[in-house]
Amino acid sequence: MHDERIRKLEEMLQVSPDDPFLYYALAMEYYEAMPEKALQYLEHLQQNFPDYAPTYYPLAHLHWNMGQPARARAAFEQGIEICRRVGENKLLTELQTAFRSFLLEEE
Repeated sequence: MHDERIRKLEEMLQVSPDDPFLYYALAMEYYEAMPEKALQYLEHLQQNFPDYAPTYYPLAHLHWNMGQPARARAAFEQGIEICRRVGENKLLTELQTAFRSFLLEEE
């Protein structure tokens, strides 16, 4: 976690609260050290910017890592659908591969 980068991102968010990338960048800053905080930002994206496709890979993995398989599955499925709809083919492939791994582990 980089405190200076977080501070700058939070300042930028004050100026541009409708920029989904800023929420995503903050989530990624918190992802390892404070996954609950990262989850808050990712869930904000899911609710307020549902078509922001990059949200779903880390969101699904956080739920998976936190022992929330139903929420992980839902995030994978929603992300796959959104990637198809918005034409994010590379991310679609990554999500599908991760989802298959998730399903194998859940069996």
